[in-house]
Amino acid sequence: MLGRIIDRLFGGIRAYKFRFFSNLHFSGGICYIGPFSLVRNNNGNISLGKKFYCRDSLRVVINNGKLHIGDFCFVNSNVSFNCLESITVGHNCLFGENVKLYDHDHDIRSHEIFKNSGYVTKPIVIGNNVWIGSNVTILKGVEIGSGSVVGAGSIVTKNIPANKLYFNKLSSVIGDIKKI
Repeated sequence: MLGRIIDRLFGGIRAYKFRFFSNLHFSGGICYIGPFSLVRNNNGNISLGKKFYCRDSLRVVINNGKLHIGDFCFVNSNVSFNCLESITVGHNCLFGENVKLYDHDHDIRSHEIFKNSGYVTKPIVIGNNVWIGSNVTILKGVEIGSGSVVGAGSIVTKNIPANKLYFNKLSSVIGDIKKI
């Protein structure tokens, strides 16, 4: 009963513990955002395409940035979008569990007190029909071409061309932080 009322009021949007903002836009169709999801939007814009589906525990943190997710995208449990500039996801994309996207890094060279360091930002762009496996971290400035697959457990720091399979495991590197 409650689901039908929500469908009529919001054009098919179903959400739990999810705050709606004037700068949150839906392309229509059904949008489902599972329980225990959280959106923190500080002067940003969020745009979700048709038939967006998220299982549960979606985390979206936006500070003056833009998050755009295309049509027919599926987001599994515990996915996190952290956006200070821009994250764009194309149509028909799949996200495995525990995927994290960060379009920024702390600027560790600018101050000696890390909590006051500020940020370095670059947009993230994900093409159409991309599959991101579980436990993947995508960092600032990355473009993933359409039709690509990112293997589980990968850390993506560089662009991935279209229609490629990407898989990596980084080895431990210890170096002088002042020389970064």
